[in-house]
Amino acid sequence: MDITKPNGKIYKKRYIGHKQNKSPVDSLNNTISPTLNSLVNQNNFYNPIECFFNKNLFLFIKITNQVLRYMMWLNPAKSMNKKHVGYLIIILFIAGYFRFVGVNWDQNQHLHPDERFLTMVATGITWPATFKDYLDTKTSSLNPHNKGFDFYVYGTWPVIFVKWVAEQVNMGSYDGVTIVGRVVSGIIELLTVVLVFIIALLLSKKTNVGLVASGIYACMILPIQLAHFFAVDPYLTFFLTFSFYVLLKKSNGMLLGFVFGLAISAKISALLFFPIV
Repeated sequence: MDITKPNGKIYKKRYIGHKQNKSPVDSLNNTISPTLNSLVNQNNFYNPIECFFNKNLFLFIKITNQVLRYMMWLNPAKSMNKKHVGYLIIILFIAGYFRFVGVNWDQNQHLHPDERFLTMVATGITWPATFKDYLDTKTSSLNPHNKGFDFYVYGTWPVIFVKWVAEQVNMGSYDGVTIVGRVVSGIIELLTVVLVFIIALLLSKKTNVGLVASGIYACMILPIQLAHFFAVDPYLTFFLTFSFYVLLKKSNGMLLGFVFGLAISAKISALLFFPIV
């Protein structure tokens, strides 16, 4: 379409339609979303765990779409093209498969002792009547020590967060909390894969380096193993990695303190990195 400017010059206005300049992110979303929508809307799920997992898979597609759009807009290396985005999508789906396959690996037998303990704590604590009651550690019903778990040594916010998510999706039972905790661990591990990509990109200014780094982390055994447990270690890893990213960006010190504080409040061993921060 030709448009004439006030100065008399003519230029062509280019419209970006749905079929023009379509990114791999759009293609992936348009291909998979209808299938997932029909899957989620089915009412013949005999297993609530299967239903919960499929709904979160759909949510993961949507979140991945938005994250990749933001990364293309941010583009810290100024060299990330659609081909690179396609490779990153493949890496994220490989990472997602490894982290979510067999989410109910023990068939509700609760074989992992630490995970079983966190599940007991999550189902044992209760919501306080007021926020003031929560702040009183001696009487707070969210304090595991007030519920008979005197040997609880982890941070409480991951357990409280998983408890809240589980109740929102009607999976607040003993078996349900464990499954929700594992799914949340997997999602946080996926976000760590994205952070590894961004950090490698910032350090090297080369997109290929970021892809290799994120691809290696996506296939590492220990992160995959921890993603299958309702444990605090994925939270610790993510927020320590996030702290490193904030350091590289030289962002506001308050943000660094907040992110590093979340790492410490997940697991006290994060203090080992205090000299670096």
